[in-house]
Amino acid sequence: ELTDDDMDNISAFALGLEGRGLSRRTFNHMRQMFRHKLKLNTEYLMSQRIEFLSGVTPQYFDMCRNSCCLYAGDRIDQHTCEFCNAPRFHPNGKPVSHFSYLPLIPRLRGWFESPEMIKRMNYRNNYDHINGEINDIFDSTHYQELCERQVCIDGQELDHKYFSDHRDIALGGSTDGFQVRPGYMYNII
Repeated sequence: ELTDDDMDNISAFALGLEGRGLSRRTFNHMRQMFRHKLKLNTEYLMSQRIEFLSGVTPQYFDMCRNSCCLYAGDRIDQHTCEFCNAPRFHPNGKPVSHFSYLPLIPRLRGWFESPEMIKRMNYRNNYDHINGEINDIFDSTHYQELCERQVCIDGQELDHKYFSDHRDIALGGSTDGFQVRPGYMYNII
């Protein structure tokens, strides 16, 4: 059960994530200014509490300060950006910038452990499409065409159609790419 303090901290944490977010300095200033009304944790304690409550642990990767690349895979041992030559580390050895990745599988597991989310995921099955009207993503031509098409995997047509089972879930995704070179946009999926 979430306490009032948990809810205040989650709201403050979300405020920091919206748009460009609050700078750490502004956030700490806000904590001090409203300490008589709100018991807000430090950014670190908030992230730890949210991680505990959600069961989702972010993974951190060093990245170029100019968002050119992520230092992972073949770039794991690089100390400068191969695109803009920016240093990976400050003189003290700490990374200049990092990328926070929230793994998908633990998030999906969390959805299936929540009765409220299970109910919300059933929205697609309960949605009533009205021909000629677009009120929801499930009214889209693409979705409607999928509902009439047999599922095909590796060229093998199966005996059921997309979204024909009430337990089927339509999972949409939205990504934020990073630009390595002008004119090229990459997504991490």
